[in-house]
Amino acid sequence: MQNIQSLRYVYNQRLRDKPELRGKVVCRFAIDEFGNVLMCDIVESTVLDNVLEAKIKGMISRWRFEKIDKVGDVTEIVYPFVFSS
Repeated sequence: MQNIQSLRYVYNQRLRDKPELRGKVVCRFAIDEFGNVLMCDIVESTVLDNVLEAKIKGMISRWRFEKIDKVGDVTEIVYPFVFSS
């Protein structure tokens, strides 16, 4: 949940240029056994803003999660982020 605050910050910055910006961005990302994000894709978006979408992908790609016990395990997550002012 602490990582989500970074997305809110990026969204608020983008609102300065596009005050009407709002919507949902659904991301799919994979996390390895060490808690590193291996990949991140936007699978759906209603915000229709390439700049915000690219920043979201970049932020998620740098997130770190807790390590897991299963060697070689990869966890895939699909998560909707909803943005509104």
